[in-house]
Amino acid sequence: MSFKMRLLALIIMGTGLTACGGGGGSNDNLFNPAEDTTTDSTTDDSDPTVDDGSTDDEDSGLSTSDSEDVYTVENEFVGFYIESPQYDPTSYSVGTVYIRTFVTPSNMEEGYIFEGISSFHYEQCQDDNLFTYTGVLQSDGSLESYQTNSTIDGINQTYSVDLTWDESGYKGPYNLAASANIDNTCLTHQQAVRGKIEVYPLNTTQFTDTLSDSVIAFSTEGTRTINWNYSEFSDVASDIEHISISVIDKDALDSIGFFSDEYLLRAELEALQDDPSADSDDIEAAEQALSSALNNHRLQMTEDVFLFQQTISGSLTSFTLPDDVDLVSGGKYLLNLTAWSSDGESNFVYYHSSHEFFAN
Repeated sequence: MSFKMRLLALIIMGTGLTACGGGGGSNDNLFNPAEDTTTDSTTDDSDPTVDDGSTDDEDSGLSTSDSEDVYTVENEFVGFYIESPQYDPTSYSVGTVYIRTFVTPSNMEEGYIFEGISSFHYEQCQDDNLFTYTGVLQSDGSLESYQTNSTIDGINQTYSVDLTWDESGYKGPYNLAASANIDNTCLTHQQAVRGKIEVYPLNTTQFTDTLSDSVIAFSTEGTRTINWNYSEFSDVASDIEHISISVIDKDALDSIGFFSDEYLLRAELEALQDDPSADSDDIEAAEQALSSALNNHRLQMTEDVFLFQQTISGSLTSFTLPDDVDLVSGGKYLLNLTAWSSDGESNFVYYHSSHEFFAN
């Protein structure tokens, strides 16, 4: 079995990966979680620096999969979480996050819903180790999840996220409650109770500002091998310690039918609002029906859609998926890569890239 991916020549002008604070006084500072949060940018020496808050519309920090594409934000976002080294200084990890919002960020309104899934599954013996969650857009513009219970390495956990859109992606902290030292037949580690999440529109690549004018070309060869080749930042690439790779079953995601009932009610409301002859009582009833559906939405993402997740050496420029990663011919999948380094209680993400591909 083989799979084919679009050739991706990804050129970026350079941007910093930022961690933007969410609402409700939440703090997403990965380096000093007890401190009050300001918007920060990670520098090339892994120290947080205060950003002046300015934006550059011509430097989006995004690269689409084809150079001729006109970049458009959809409502699917893929990215990474990174555990706080302050809470787990010896073995903090990076994993994949998938989030789907009700509509695109520019059209999100207070009370609109989103769903997400985060995998804390690094070793085969860990079973699913999966958090699935839903939540709403708050009045302050942040996506806040409802508390979600799960079992991670045999310990009952409660997971919450608080994310804010910053013109390139959703970013902010995650928090765990009831975390503990894990010591079982599988492995021994400390579950980091805090960390940072950054998710970006599907099929885009982000670099840090140290990789200005960088290029990564992705391709495939043989049956299950992914290649990535660097240019313009070979010196920086040599500093990359880890690359976290994951594969998500996109067909399984799409089959869920996210927000289908709410979409129908929203379409009915918009049709009434556009009809000059519509009765005001009918419009009000349609508004109430949509509001009720949003308020009563229940989690739909209940199955594990992660087929594979593993961290490999940052020096590698190719990887072959194991034979037990079952790719169905013609099936649609997501490949997610995050290149990062760790040094004591500091960490640094060099780039993140997500790609939709078909198995052949």
